Amino acid sequence: MRSITSTAAIVLAAASGLVGPAAPAHATSCEANQPCIIVRQAQYGLPGGGGKTCSAYWPVSNLCGGQRSCEIKVNNDLCGDPAPGSRKMLFVRWQCDPDTREYFDTVQEYATMKIACAAPQ
Repeated sequence: MRSITSTAAIVLAAASGLVGPAAPAHATSCEANQPCIIVRQAQYGLPGGGGKTCSAYWPVSNLCGGQRSCEIKVNNDLCGDPAPGSRKMLFVRWQCDPDTREYFDTVQEYATMKIACAAPQ
């Protein structure tokens, strides 16, 4: 998990070609005083893109949104196969509400991405 602490990190991630525009934010309910995952973006496909990506926002958001942690199996079940015969990656950008800092991670196809929000200290 990497924290996005500046717009330069977002620009760098976008330059990889895997990151497209963010999906619209959708309401997620979090328990009071407990951090939970709010998915801001999820793209699945080829690094460098070339138009061979698909939005995995809704499957990832439905699985992880509002949870303290989740695991995502990275495969074509997320949003189809945008690049048949090629090894793909999943890019996810999220925040741990109520914290406004954003995090991101990238995991290769056939691996499992783990996202977690820590309990307040």
